[in-house]
Amino acid sequence: MQGFIHIFKLNEKQILQNDIESLLKQYKSNNLFVHEEKNTKMHSVYFTNEYDNYPYPFSQDSVFTPVGIFTRDLYEIYKNLTEKSQPEKRQYVKNLEGQFAIGNANFIKNEIEIFTHIARIETVYYYTSDNLIVVGTDPLIMGLIVYRGNIEFDVESMYSFILNGYYADDLTPYKNIKALPANNHIIVNQNGLHTHELDDIYSNLLDLEYSKKDYDNLTDTFLNAFNTQNKDKKFNLALTGGKDSRLIFAAMNSKNFNLSVFTNGFDDNPDVVIAKKIANMYEINHKVTGPKISDENTIKVNIYQKIKRVMLATSGLVYGYENVGALGKFSGHKSFDGVGAELVKGGFAAFIHSDDKSEKQKLVKVFNKHHQYFKSNVDNTFENFLNNFIDSEHGLHKLQILYSLIYRSGRLTSAAKNASNYSRQSHSPFLDNKFLREALKINYTDNKNEEIHYQIMKRIDKRLIDIPFGKDRWRVERSKPLFAADYKNWFSREPYYPNNVLGNYNWRNIQNNNPEVIKQFKNILLSNPNHLIYDIVDYKKIKLLFSKPIKAGYMRFIWSLASVIIFVNELDGKSAQSLNRNIQIKLPSTSISTYKNKKKILDVSRNFLPLNKSIEEVGDNKFSIKNHDYNRILKSFKGNFSDSPTEVNLKDAKKLNIHVHLTLLNNIEDVKMQILYYKNGKRSHHYFADKTVDNNQVEFYSELNNSKEFDSFRILLYFTKAKVDETFKVNYAFYEITY
Repeated sequence: MQGFIHIFKLNEKQILQNDIESLLKQYKSNNLFVHEEKNTKMHSVYFTNEYDNYPYPFSQDSVFTPVGIFTRDLYEIYKNLTEKSQPEKRQYVKNLEGQFAIGNANFIKNEIEIFTHIARIETVYYYTSDNLIVVGTDPLIMGLIVYRGNIEFDVESMYSFILNGYYADDLTPYKNIKALPANNHIIVNQNGLHTHELDDIYSNLLDLEYSKKDYDNLTDTFLNAFNTQNKDKKFNLALTGGKDSRLIFAAMNSKNFNLSVFTNGFDDNPDVVIAKKIANMYEINHKVTGPKISDENTIKVNIYQKIKRVMLATSGLVYGYENVGALGKFSGHKSFDGVGAELVKGGFAAFIHSDDKSEKQKLVKVFNKHHQYFKSNVDNTFENFLNNFIDSEHGLHKLQILYSLIYRSGRLTSAAKNASNYSRQSHSPFLDNKFLREALKINYTDNKNEEIHYQIMKRIDKRLIDIPFGKDRWRVERSKPLFAADYKNWFSREPYYPNNVLGNYNWRNIQNNNPEVIKQFKNILLSNPNHLIYDIVDYKKIKLLFSKPIKAGYMRFIWSLASVIIFVNELDGKSAQSLNRNIQIKLPSTSISTYKNKKKILDVSRNFLPLNKSIEEVGDNKFSIKNHDYNRILKSFKGNFSDSPTEVNLKDAKKLNIHVHLTLLNNIEDVKMQILYYKNGKRSHHYFADKTVDNNQVEFYSELNNSKEFDSFRILLYFTKAKVDETFKVNYAFYEITY
């Protein structure tokens, strides 16, 4: 972990809390090394638990404070940022790899410069007044400095935290301390604090059509993001059946890292099966750890202490539900992870199908949920912020990506990673400054369809494209092949599904309504109706909330309220020791149940037969119209229309999807597909399928959500207007059952 605080006195007589090192060691970690330089105008502080001395003594006239992960030599970065012109500096930082924030205090010019990342994954905060400007990476320590060892909370800033469990805007819990904008060059001097965007990327998101060469270049950029770590040690990577870990694996293997992989799960778990297949293909050591199956037992839990630990570790920025440990010693462990991959896979799941015509207010509704628990006479500043955010030329599809970039990655992920960086350093190539800047130019259709993952993986090692995923496909081919010629490969990529799933009890889920857990949260939230949080939250409504069983949708809200109450109490010296106690929770034994929503694809491409002599099969699944003496109908499966096909069994099926793809030269618009459904061996219902036509190809598709009502089906293809000697081909036909 590395951090910094730079202070600029507009009024040299301004008195501050001078013993910053003591504050850092008291509120953060005793293991910190602290380096300070100051003159009458400026005071710069660099702190770390990675080094025992200041590692960047490049000049006696400045304090250089780079934090995060870089691929380039830091002296080279320092030289460029101290010798180039302002526009040249911005261009230089825009093209830097890594995830970072950079500060530099020039004691000759009495000027501070800050450069922020495109997703502000290393968030920098600021405080301004008539007398003082402070910029730094830890808002809690900044608050203690400017308020002379005390904390001034601002309850009006806490709306977004209470609703979301993190600050989903630019605010912090501390009075007048906010997050600096991402993708900016900030200059602090006697003229004040001024921001300058590095470029206009946020105005030009998700619009470009990428060519083959563009994806070649993007692949190189992604691979270069792995240059943040040396190859002089062994890396043990978690490999699952998903896309993100596979792409990380592909890149690390391509870059010749000394690599082994591990997977957690039963032997028949898709993650294990797929990871083992990949490891065997590359002859890489693969370790499998079976899941822990627990008997019924009782554990001791201290909710108060858990919340206190998380909130102090994250400086009050992430709610206590999260599994964030206490700030420890830096172990030297460095690794890669897939955090932030959603930014190049469509963004928030709730908005994955949005476009420029979607209702933007949906974003406000999602993040402003439970706003009814605020007092009716207060101004919900977070709701105002969200409404201002969506007041944009961007459609919802772009806005939600931008919101995820700046506020989920730039606030939640940043704060959680900052805490974990005290003990270990993990870098996500998906959040690499240069890669992300390029990837977010690509049109939204490619983004949400996982085309970016697909194109990069195909270029690194095409073999990995055709290995199935666990419970999933490439989004772009989720329902059918991209093109008919790829049907066999698509069929072979059918996802693996588990037979069983474990049900481990999570005591943190308030919706379990465990009496001891509910009682403890009720005591925390209702212990003091005069707590500052109830200046904006309606105490009576919270009391009423606990009068009935708690639903899952309230879990985050309740944990967040408790987190604010405990954090404020601790920093105000009002620790409620009566609430700081262990409770005993009885945990049920681990349950093992059958996996639901399992899907199975069955190929029926070769199961079509002419109904009569008006159609003849001519080979290779091609058929020819011989005459018009009879109805020109192609049917699936042997038997009469009245007979239920034995080749199909819809028992236990909840949902049925049918796809048939044909090539036909003429009258393609007139071809129809009918589906006959059978129940108890008798014909029951029939439906005509929808279709799409593209030149001389037609795709029929049908979706049935109540397939339990039937036990079999038959497909009929009608070629009413087809001419004699005209040929057509069944390129593929399949049905997918969801159990």
